[in-house]
Amino acid sequence: MASEVDLGITVLDSKPPTEIKTEKLLDLKMVLQVPTKMKIKAVDDILGQDRIAQTLISLPQNEGICRAFQKELSRRKITWPIGIELNSIDLIETYVANGFGIGLSLELPGQKSLKGVRILPLDDFSPVTIGALWRGQPSSLSQTIVRLLKTRAGKIS
Repeated sequence: MASEVDLGITVLDSKPPTEIKTEKLLDLKMVLQVPTKMKIKAVDDILGQDRIAQTLISLPQNEGICRAFQKELSRRKITWPIGIELNSIDLIETYVANGFGIGLSLELPGQKSLKGVRILPLDDFSPVTIGALWRGQPSSLSQTIVRLLKTRAGKIS
């Protein structure tokens, strides 16, 4: 980071290098977003298939959400590669609403789903941890931002 970035907010899914400090902000549950036109009503209707027929719509493979999901699928000996890779959770839901497949997302407190999208919580998957990270001593501005984010996260989780 070499003074290029003072503070980052990201998925904390692995132990960072020793010079990087982190602070957990909140945990978010992963969910599958399913077009309501599909007859799928439960996560097991998808993950219980011998070979999952539906297209998985997700963030890129290098994103923490995707890594956590694929790690759990691998542990369960389930293969479901990304069929459509997008760079925004909002865009994933739009693709799902238009019937392009099943989306991997996060349960965001207070967020309403688009019309035509059913949310299936991945209750038995580990939640995704969102946190702040920085190198060295954080600036007073960074400390204030982290404190405000923790306060806000505490109100929504």
